Amino acid sequence: ATTLTESCYANMFLWCENLSTAPALPATTLAKSCYDEMFYDCTSLTTAPALPATTLTERCYAMMFDGCTNLSSAPELPATTLASSCYSQMFNHCTSLTTAPALPATTLAPNCYNNMFRETGLTTAPALPATTLAEDCYSQMFRGCASLTTAPALPATTLADYCYYMMFYECPLLTSAPTLPATTLQQYCYYQMFYGCSSLNSVTCLATDISASNSIKEWLSGVASMGTFTKNASTPTGSGTSGQYWPTNSASGIPSGWTTISVVPGAFSVSSTKQVYFSNGNLRYTSGAWSFFDNQWDYYTTYSADSWDKFGWSTSATTYGMNTSTSNSTFSGDFKDWGNAIGSGWRTLSHTEWDYIFKTRASGSTVNGTSNASYTHATINTDGTGVNGMILFPDGITVANGEATSWGTINGNSSWGTKCTSAQWTALAAKGCVFLPAAGDRDGSSSYNVGSYGQYWSDTPDGSDYAMRMNFYLVGLNTGNIYSRYNGYSVRLVHNVN
Repeated sequence: ATTLTESCYANMFLWCENLSTAPALPATTLAKSCYDEMFYDCTSLTTAPALPATTLTERCYAMMFDGCTNLSSAPELPATTLASSCYSQMFNHCTSLTTAPALPATTLAPNCYNNMFRETGLTTAPALPATTLAEDCYSQMFRGCASLTTAPALPATTLADYCYYMMFYECPLLTSAPTLPATTLQQYCYYQMFYGCSSLNSVTCLATDISASNSIKEWLSGVASMGTFTKNASTPTGSGTSGQYWPTNSASGIPSGWTTISVVPGAFSVSSTKQVYFSNGNLRYTSGAWSFFDNQWDYYTTYSADSWDKFGWSTSATTYGMNTSTSNSTFSGDFKDWGNAIGSGWRTLSHTEWDYIFKTRASGSTVNGTSNASYTHATINTDGTGVNGMILFPDGITVANGEATSWGTINGNSSWGTKCTSAQWTALAAKGCVFLPAAGDRDGSSSYNVGSYGQYWSDTPDGSDYAMRMNFYLVGLNTGNIYSRYNGYSVRLVHNVN
């Protein structure tokens, strides 16, 4: 038969423990529950039949191979539009299954992948490309996969109730979670998502509204005792308005013993294979401690021996470039990354990475009608104390004409032509935009070009006396200038995206 009817093959070979070969199933027109539990607990079945249908129906493959403990290969599943519970528990308890089929679907349905690979032998999860989710769509999908070491990317920015509920529950070999880019959580969306993932030591969650009921309840219970939690810089930690602060020392928030880092939420490609997040402000050293400025536009306008934000090129011969000498020999030696002063994986961009951000990457962002927008010369906070600088657009956002007071040239020079009020800049920052202030430079103990030039170091040397910088000014941008190491320039650190 190629056209099926409701429940036509449901339970057909239920508990046939000696069945080792399945019949061909050529149907391309399915019906509700047509294969539901068809091979349930057929423990001798090793190979599944081809399943060519691309139009699915409710519960069409639900529990089809549940309990087939010797099943070692799965059929292709070509559908791109799913139906309610279509794959629910399809390979549940298939302990010999180590490789999942490709799952190309981009249109999901409630419970579509619920428990699909629960307690299987998978080592790597299939790609999950959907960006629009449905209730319970991935709930318990990989629960109890004791051999799973790698999780798929989860690109959705709009979530649904229960969407990732217990998705990786008790996956003890999983060390790093996929980046979770959604800013607003939904009921139970991350509930016990990584519960019992005892090796997990890295989580990136960019949420700003975690107020939905049980959205993060016990989501990091039983993870590694030490790890790194990367969060959106606009979401503080501690106590305050419920749902707007990350709880600390809590399995229902940020676990005890973990280090927290705050980033601008936009991801920037720095090569064809790598993305980074930027810190939420330039680097500074003040009152004996390293930190980032509170705001992206902040900087010191004058030099102080106790407050540094413009450093000579950092080497082992100096304390991260905190020296007013105007002799390059003072700054001799190999580069010592400013990221080491902050710790937790922060680092300095290379010359080629600065160049890639500005000139090479196809950002996929559209700004004021310009595709692949990368940057614009701008003045922000125009309704207060305006600050000149450069706005960098992250990968994959859309910014409309009305989101700035006026737009200068995108990907070109425009005399600080883009103008943003404080509210407009706050909205752009929430989309992941970065602002590099034109903080000027330092020569010895004197400051110059404040408000008119932005000078930013890279980690790239050029001989023993020089190093490479990125700089911009009213009508120019250079990503590969070579300058004396003694010059005091700004530093903006980045953190690799998982």
